[in-house]
Amino acid sequence: MTFRGIGTLAVHAGLFSLVLVGAAGAADPSFAPGGNLSVGPNPISFKAADVNGDGHLDFAVASQGSDEVTVLLGNGAGEFGAASGSPHGVGDGPVAVATADLNSDGKVDLAVANGSSNDATILLGNGAGGFGAAPGSPLRLGGNPADIATADLNGDGHPDLALSVWQENWRVAVLLGDGAGRFTPAPGSPIAVGARFGTVDVALDDLNGDGKDDLIVANSESRVVSIRFGDGAGRFGAAGSVAAGNSPTSLAVADLNRDGKADLAVGAQADRAGRFRPGLTIMLGNGAGGFRRAPGSPMAVPGAPSSLAAVDLNADRRLDVAVANSDAGSVTVLLGNGAGRFRPAIDSPFPVQSPTEIAAADLNADGGLDFAVASPAGFRILFRTPSAPPIVRGRAQAGGPGAQFSTRGLITNLAADGNRVAVKTTGRSSRSCGQIIVWTAPGRRSKSFKTSNPGCGAIVCRAGSGCVDELALGDGQVAWISRSGGNSLELMVITARVSGGAPKRIEQAFNGAGAGGDPKGEWVGQLLGGGSLLAYNGWRVICDSPDEFACDEGKATLTVTNERIVRIAAGRRRVVRRGSGSRPLSAVGGGRLALEAEGAVVILGPSGARVATVPAVPGSPTRAIALSRTRLAVTRTFTLDLYNPAGGARVRSIPLGAAAGLDLVGVNSRLALLRGPRRLVLVRLRDGKLIALPITSSRAAGIVDARLTEAGLFYAHNVRKPSPGGRIVFQPSARLLARF
Repeated sequence: MTFRGIGTLAVHAGLFSLVLVGAAGAADPSFAPGGNLSVGPNPISFKAADVNGDGHLDFAVASQGSDEVTVLLGNGAGEFGAASGSPHGVGDGPVAVATADLNSDGKVDLAVANGSSNDATILLGNGAGGFGAAPGSPLRLGGNPADIATADLNGDGHPDLALSVWQENWRVAVLLGDGAGRFTPAPGSPIAVGARFGTVDVALDDLNGDGKDDLIVANSESRVVSIRFGDGAGRFGAAGSVAAGNSPTSLAVADLNRDGKADLAVGAQADRAGRFRPGLTIMLGNGAGGFRRAPGSPMAVPGAPSSLAAVDLNADRRLDVAVANSDAGSVTVLLGNGAGRFRPAIDSPFPVQSPTEIAAADLNADGGLDFAVASPAGFRILFRTPSAPPIVRGRAQAGGPGAQFSTRGLITNLAADGNRVAVKTTGRSSRSCGQIIVWTAPGRRSKSFKTSNPGCGAIVCRAGSGCVDELALGDGQVAWISRSGGNSLELMVITARVSGGAPKRIEQAFNGAGAGGDPKGEWVGQLLGGGSLLAYNGWRVICDSPDEFACDEGKATLTVTNERIVRIAAGRRRVVRRGSGSRPLSAVGGGRLALEAEGAVVILGPSGARVATVPAVPGSPTRAIALSRTRLAVTRTFTLDLYNPAGGARVRSIPLGAAAGLDLVGVNSRLALLRGPRRLVLVRLRDGKLIALPITSSRAAGIVDARLTEAGLFYAHNVRKPSPGGRIVFQPSARLLARF
């Protein structure tokens, strides 16, 4: 019997299909982020359970930066507040949390694995949201734990623990509970898992149908998932293995093809040849402990899969899988057909910064499952978006998709201003920097600029990026930020006149966040342009901790100083604003700049002087900002809010329905543009009508980027056959309005 705690959030086979009833074929689910919840720095792991018995899910969140667990009590409406006495101190570097009734009093308790102090903390709950250390806590483990799971492994009715522990190599420590909150090692514990390095994810479940939980281990330095069958007395047999991709990093156990047998979802970082190609593999179980790869597996995901949740997200009684893509900054939603095959939801993946752990539950009582996500940037909820208003398909466009421009290299970045678009393209080799191309639509005139720098093949560059991270157009100039370096990172701001001339470097910044990952030093970023303005942010990061690794590990407070807004005019830099209210620069357009300050939007003139302020909206954080001469557009959790940029007065609030899960990428006097990976959604501002514009090429892998200016819509996609290249499409505003 696997213990998931009293009221604990569960993700096992079909649980939510019993709770949520809906028609098959319903619209794909979409998700929009709420604001960060108040927890300690660098929250890395959490569990959800009803810890105070009020029928609403709560959270226990482990924060590496403060060595604490914060208990957040939910009110059932999507709001959470700290419990009395929270946060609770635990060991050094907590990395994983488990929930169960560990002392047989009917109340939820916590087990916390502490990666730096080599122990586990047992916190016993009082049933009202408070917790205290159990007798004998902490439990010494003799090594660094990384993951924790709980189940009754010896059949005595009490929860036991299984923890992955590293000391020269990886083992699993099995600790048997006595039902009073105390634990002792099981016979044969710790168990070798045949791996020396990497990371280890642990799960417990009955894979062979004998009623006894088995041990499932994924190790990122291997090519297999290891399985040891349990004997029901706390011991486990010889290891078997399941081939499930290279460098498996995450696991979920559930019945994914509705045959009543446990299957495995395995997230891996590489393909069978060892190339970095993150993917999800579905292994279908035969009920006797054997597995076979499902048709269509593995499925590509955009970044390293750090955590999985297997639940019914669209209420069709078939399990789906959500994947936290830690280094891609997103959550991928894959919808199951009930036979082991999966497809991405239409607007997946959904952006969220650096997710490390994910779980799903209905957190605001609207009948749809939401996501809770932990990341170094904070702990937050991605709420399921409402189904209304609907997004309808735009009218067919006479005369084809619009003016088009082709590039020889793949497009990686896009910026637009008026009837001009700038794109960054890749070179013909991995060490070639590629170029910047500026096209004036709808004609054939273009201008190209080389982006050569010594770091095009450096390890700090994203694959295929050519080392250009940001791109902007404005004031008759094109500008970009390039990177190079090794252990350290060098950032350069470069600009050129669109009319011609050699590119010119106007600022250079150095910091330690290259291969070493040390954020201290100078930074430049948030490069934006539009109309008569082109600007970016600069800042410095300071860390004074005596521990040289504390900043890298998120265990020290970073101080940001020397914040500034820099305007680029006539190929020169000019600081127009300094101080703590100078970043992040969020939008430029219509002769104004906009930045966010703790949820409020501050509008500035060209000189950096404040023009107006739009106050923060409690419970509905500012997600994205767009500016034009007549409109300030702000997306919040479920709405697009429009303001007068000259004074900050709100004009109207438009509900977005499922489009709330998309990114705001432009506004003009009559339209706003929202972008997803496979479609664009236009919002008609006078009445809030939403129409979808699918990409036009069946060969395109997806939308690279899109922008809306007063002149019209620019979007780019790539094709790889018959030869790799990019396509830019321009549709003027009049033709866009005709599609409603």
